[in-house]
Amino acid sequence: MILPDNAIAIPNLPPAPRLFGRQRHVYAIQALLNETRLVTSTGAGGSGKNHLALHLTHSLMARFPDGVWWCELGPVARQRHQRRLSSDQLWS
Repeated sequence: MILPDNAIAIPNLPPAPRLFGRQRHVYAIQALLNETRLVTSTGAGGSGKNHLALHLTHSLMARFPDGVWWCELGPVARQRHQRRLSSDQLWS
């Protein structure tokens, strides 16, 4: 979605968490985002993926003048529904 020049993008982000000891990961993901628009983070539950993603999203908002959006995929019960759910959330 591209906003008109006079529009203000208001993100739907949860508050930015404090992040400790993950600077190496922050730099690595920032470098990936210089090459691509989407980075997927995987790992065991409770390993801090959401905290890292939210921290990065808040810190990089200025790079995305059309806005940034949080798309929660945790409630998705089956992998085949992820594409439909993310599209529904992004374009609703």
